[in-house]
Amino acid sequence: MSDHDTDQPITRVQVRGHTRDVPLKRYDLVCQFCHTQATVYRYPGQPPRFCSEACQADARMAADRERKAMQRQRQQAERAATGVVVHRGRPRKP
Repeated sequence: MSDHDTDQPITRVQVRGHTRDVPLKRYDLVCQFCHTQATVYRYPGQPPRFCSEACQADARMAADRERKAMQRQRQQAERAATGVVVHRGRPRKP
């Protein structure tokens, strides 16, 4: 019998030719994206910020959208200040 707690999930990991039982750590958290309270089991290390992989992906997409919108806004302000006109699409024939 293992010396781990029985209520703690354990995962078996292959490490350099042998296996090791690694207990998963329990984290009680409030998801930073959907703000729901959740209990997740992860490997020991940095605590998770999201309740699921789907929430993490949605949060990353939302952050990317916000970052790209700020980038577009900054570029438009720079173009307006310098007077540079950028034409999009294929150049027209004279």
